[in-house]
Amino acid sequence: MTDAAQISDSHIPADQGGSGFINRYLQGSSNLWAENRILKFVSITCLCSVILMSILVYTLSNRTRTIVVPFGGDTPELLIVGNDPSMEYLAAIAKNVVHLTGTYTASTAEHQFNEVLKFVHPSVYNQVRDDWKKLVQSLRDYREVSFATYIMPQKPIEVFGDKMRVPAQRSRYLGGKSNTETGHVVIDYVIENGRWWMTSVEFVPSGGVSR
Repeated sequence: MTDAAQISDSHIPADQGGSGFINRYLQGSSNLWAENRILKFVSITCLCSVILMSILVYTLSNRTRTIVVPFGGDTPELLIVGNDPSMEYLAAIAKNVVHLTGTYTASTAEHQFNEVLKFVHPSVYNQVRDDWKKLVQSLRDYREVSFATYIMPQKPIEVFGDKMRVPAQRSRYLGGKSNTETGHVVIDYVIENGRWWMTSVEFVPSGGVSR
């Protein structure tokens, strides 16, 4: 009987040990699975947060109101939202570009053109600068020549994508004589990072060619 009891007692630790190992294994596997699930959840959550924040930043940047007052304007409607300028902004730009590039004398042309050069896009800056330099040099031989260009307020400024057509009247004075013609001042422009850039400007007579 004693031997039987001893034999039975000898089997108890083995059984308990085996069960403990299995329990620890199962518990460890369960914990590992749970940890992996948490890791996956955290990773997916972080990824979704990054995507959401990127979308929000992109949306906010396109809706940012950049207020730029050109050439000393003072109206609060002169603004750019993203890369979309208000009509008031374009009208203010057009009026000043038309005045500075269309109304000048031999003595004021260089200064006025240099003011407009600040707004010429870098991609065409050198070409526009050289063209205006040639015009200034030619005016030195004709000191009595002057030009005056006026916007016609009864007609609207037309905007087509990246082009403005400003109805205007241009007069050339030489001595006591004058020559007047009507047409449009055509201004090509681009907007990059909320900034307005001019790429070209020219007066196009009605039914005529660019000059």
